[in-house]
Amino acid sequence: MFFENDNFNADKISAMHVNRAPNAASSGMRSHYALSYRVKGNSFFYEGEKEIEAKSDTVALVPPSSSYRLVNQTEELYVIHFHCDLELAHEIKLFTVRDKEKLNSLFSDIHSVFIEKLPGYRHKIKYLFYKLVYTIETDFASTGSSFSSKYLDKAVSYISKHLNDQGFTANSVARHLNISPVYLRKIFSSAFACSPKSYIDRAKTERALELLGSGIYTVGEVSEACGFSDVYYFSAFIKKHTGLSPKHHIV
Repeated sequence: MFFENDNFNADKISAMHVNRAPNAASSGMRSHYALSYRVKGNSFFYEGEKEIEAKSDTVALVPPSSSYRLVNQTEELYVIHFHCDLELAHEIKLFTVRDKEKLNSLFSDIHSVFIEKLPGYRHKIKYLFYKLVYTIETDFASTGSSFSSKYLDKAVSYISKHLNDQGFTANSVARHLNISPVYLRKIFSSAFACSPKSYIDRAKTERALELLGSGIYTVGEVSEACGFSDVYYFSAFIKKHTGLSPKHHIV
């Protein structure tokens, strides 16, 4: 997937159509995501030691936590800013789209609705935004080989179904798919920019926080429901990934 969560809620959506001359500028952390589509022109993001090139017909997602330097040529692009309740990326992500006409049209429509601000525009802009998200995910999936995509879909489905099994690991997924752990890491790195273990840990954390936040279950019950045989290990796991102990997440 291009977006690292597929059940997020977006809010405070705004859009810009930008034409800019060659320039270099720096950007710090912000409160919103930036989703852009370059109609023409090239740019380079410099994030730490990493250089990321954004060419024409590239969709880029910049998370709030990113601090970067941008060096651009003459370019035209659409930029959508939005707030989100879940993490969609922990670093800048981009890919070159296949269905250029459809993506360009959706970005343009969102911009037009935002500029005109007719009655009910917030509802329409959300509708178009989620349609855009779906289109991006569909286009992104088609950019990889069908071979890799087949294994990725099966891996994600298997993880979702067996996430709470005791002793469940990335190697469990590789064995189920009859592929090597190395190839599984390659697939996840390409699709999610993380290892299968990191993906599983993040999914376990999200599920645990959802159960803890319900106020219905005890820490021990959530620990068992999430596949942990030892409540103390579960507590250490949650504190490692959230900075707080499980009891602090109980409503």
